[in-house]
Amino acid sequence: MTHIMLHVGVHKTATTHMQASLRLSRARLNAAGVSYWDPKTLRAGGSDVADHLLLAEGRLASGVQQMLDGHDRLLISEENMLRLPYKMGEGPNPILYERGHQLIAQMGQGAPEQQFDVALSLRDYAGYFRSLYTQTLMGGYFPSFKRFITRSSYDVCTWVHLVDRIHALPNVRRIMVWRYEDYGVLAQAIFAGLIGQDLGTIPLVPERSHPGLSEQAVAALRGHQARDPGHNSRLHKIPRRPIAQAARDAFPTGAQYPKFDPWQAADLKLSAQRYAADMAEIAAMPKVHLLKA
Repeated sequence: MTHIMLHVGVHKTATTHMQASLRLSRARLNAAGVSYWDPKTLRAGGSDVADHLLLAEGRLASGVQQMLDGHDRLLISEENMLRLPYKMGEGPNPILYERGHQLIAQMGQGAPEQQFDVALSLRDYAGYFRSLYTQTLMGGYFPSFKRFITRSSYDVCTWVHLVDRIHALPNVRRIMVWRYEDYGVLAQAIFAGLIGQDLGTIPLVPERSHPGLSEQAVAALRGHQARDPGHNSRLHKIPRRPIAQAARDAFPTGAQYPKFDPWQAADLKLSAQRYAADMAEIAAMPKVHLLKA
């Protein structure tokens, strides 16, 4: 049976940095029998994972063989396999990544005998939603943090629900999980788990792919919103993305421009408690292997 590892994210957990690092070592991976795919190849020409796996045609086995290209192990890293974290509706959605398990389930329907290993990184809720907010700003939608967090699933979501839905899929054999906060320490262990063998040190790209936004950059974008309220539509947001990029470039995070952080100490404490309790529950799931620093 083909060994398939699906690294599904989650978003805002250094996924882009990991993918860039793995791309630098693609030749080594190929030589070790690993065919590696990430957004650079998966999304080329407007395609996605389902297209490459021929899911719509019900030909997953053929799609896998094409992606393997003569190698023994298929490693797919694509955070969009989980779909969107939540919908920005009028009220909070209690389910984080409501469709996060569906693509993996669809793969199982196409080839019931094929087993998958799944890998994902999880993050403290306060840091995760802060990062989602700044990414929303970079996308050209400039709400206040208060409006964003009120309409998000922050107060009601849990990582347990996401992992449990993936865990329940019969075609999922094993789930490797790590905390985003431990990424720097665990990077080489994570790579070994994804690759299925220890190839020695995988060099890391030197800089963060998405450095976030400073307090001053957020203030600049909120000022633009006040002058030009517009409306929340794709045609309105896309032209504003260069404005967000310019604000990030003008006020880069660092000693001069502190990173945007809307949380109070009490908020951070409660978030850390929720996160610790959820990680303990996830670690107790039979299929889960939690990497520890």
